[in-house]
Amino acid sequence: MDKKQQQISFSASWSSVAHPSGGLPQMTTPHPWSCTPNETPYHPNPFAEIARLKAENEQLKIALLIDPITGLSSRVGFNTKFEAIIAHKLTGRHNSGDVAIIRMDLDGFKPINDNYGHQAGDKYFEIFGQRMKHFFRGDDVVARLGGDEFAILAVDTDTQSISKKMEAIFEASKSWNFDIMGNKIPFRGFSYGISSTNDLTEKLPAPEAMAKLDHMADQKTNLHKQRADKAQTSERRSAESIHVRNLAL
Repeated sequence: MDKKQQQISFSASWSSVAHPSGGLPQMTTPHPWSCTPNETPYHPNPFAEIARLKAENEQLKIALLIDPITGLSSRVGFNTKFEAIIAHKLTGRHNSGDVAIIRMDLDGFKPINDNYGHQAGDKYFEIFGQRMKHFFRGDDVVARLGGDEFAILAVDTDTQSISKKMEAIFEASKSWNFDIMGNKIPFRGFSYGISSTNDLTEKLPAPEAMAKLDHMADQKTNLHKQRADKAQTSERRSAESIHVRNLAL
């Protein structure tokens, strides 16, 4: 009895298919290619498939490196640029200014979600992130690391200049109001900490230098949280209380 050659029709999704001879399972491909058992699948237009895969890879790369809520760099994107910039700086072959990292935590964010909803909370993140980006140069990297944590990588700068800039932004933020979904929401402030390559007392590999600078900036952020002159003034808390009370009526 002649054995009929069996075709494997590749489905639209990856799945396990029993081998015709009873051997190990094979995996189907996500494309409508056809081949006989033990043959390499053939695509009728390999160049189009390569172009499709490149486009798909680019989309995945963007999704990985960009925060979808704010349009800023994601944590992965930030760390990738951070390591490259720090490695470039630490070679010592370039006569440029310091590289500074600024860590920021938003103060009192939870009531925004509780009082106005998560959609308003996302918009609050977006407005804050884009406003911070406006204050920095195109070569600087502004990122949302996740939750209410943000970071900025300022290149070719010095600690004194960047400290003055951040203090000016901090003071200005006390009068910010965000127009979100028909509500004028008072900005509740942020805490920040700065470290720079000028703070490094020894020569370190880029990953270790990154970790040390990030830790220093995070510690300074925690100290800043203890400052009394935050944006959450009694007037702002009263305004929010009145708004929330009106929503309940």
